[in-house]
Amino acid sequence: MDNLETDSTNNNPVIKPEKEKKKKKSSNPNNGVASGSSSSQAQANAPPPQTAREMVAEMEEEEKREIEEKKKQRREPPIVFKDVCNTPEELLDNLEQSLGSIELNEEEMRCLKELREYCLGDEGSWVLSDDFLGFIGRILLTDSSIHDDSKVYCLKLLAWIAVTKDDVILVLHQDRRDHIIMRYANNIDQLSVGCQEGVALLLCNLFENLSTSEWLLYISEWETVGFGANSGVSVTSNIRVTTKVAVHALLCKELRDVGSALVYNMVAKEVKTAVSVRRRGGGGVDGHPPSFCEKQPPVPEPLCWRGLKALLRCCQLARGEVPNLIKMVGPSPGELRGNVSPRCDEIIDSIITLMK
Repeated sequence: MDNLETDSTNNNPVIKPEKEKKKKKSSNPNNGVASGSSSSQAQANAPPPQTAREMVAEMEEEEKREIEEKKKQRREPPIVFKDVCNTPEELLDNLEQSLGSIELNEEEMRCLKELREYCLGDEGSWVLSDDFLGFIGRILLTDSSIHDDSKVYCLKLLAWIAVTKDDVILVLHQDRRDHIIMRYANNIDQLSVGCQEGVALLLCNLFENLSTSEWLLYISEWETVGFGANSGVSVTSNIRVTTKVAVHALLCKELRDVGSALVYNMVAKEVKTAVSVRRRGGGGVDGHPPSFCEKQPPVPEPLCWRGLKALLRCCQLARGEVPNLIKMVGPSPGELRGNVSPRCDEIIDSIITLMK
């Protein structure tokens, strides 16, 4: 009752009106100026607004990432070989030592240093100069004085990079003009067994990433000059070279492990690839029959499973041709039933169903 007062005339209480509270003014006269100053400074530091083109490009890039992620989720995991070396340092040391007797120019010495930085550091493929692929080409193709051990170390190092570096596709795109890697791989039947294994490992491990696996299957044609029995100019493509390497490795006893993995990876990709393998594998290479179900000494179960899985995929994609080829060439997959594993038996049953 603080607001009540008594009227002196009649002792009646009188209500005293409340005084309006005055808003306190800021004691700092520069407050408004400072506020405006900080606001303008924030606007100055803010990033410039995106243009319509930049916004569209960003949206397209985001859409590409989403599509890539969905493709990864849908596809069967590839079979790759991450144990191509004990450590990359060891491979790098071996490569440098094997080139000790070779005269390298300043650019090539720099390429070796950049390769070490790329493999062992956090640098991206941008650290590799424009001369890098030319240096790889000298090791693999153009310098006959470089021994096979250097080529094997180089190929295995590239195979290790293929499963550990996500941006290796940028290096491959730089090879679009000279096709150094695929030109060398195209002559796999003219190489030593060690170099053949290095080529097959590299191509198999390139299936680790979606972008590099698609690079292996490009159908655009280009000219190449072979050597040895393959001498002369011919026209080929990445998918033909990949198929040639896969079938050659599958038919070579020393390379059957990586060969079966490479065929499996190819057939698991898409229709055109599977048909390509079927056409090459169905007739074989150099007159050899296909080795998916060829009678031979017992094959390790994982290799048999890969071959049967690939054969089933080919049957599913070309029902009018592949089952008839199996009947014509033989032996029947049914002869393997009960001799390998339950999971192989399931695939055999599916193949036999498609052959009826």
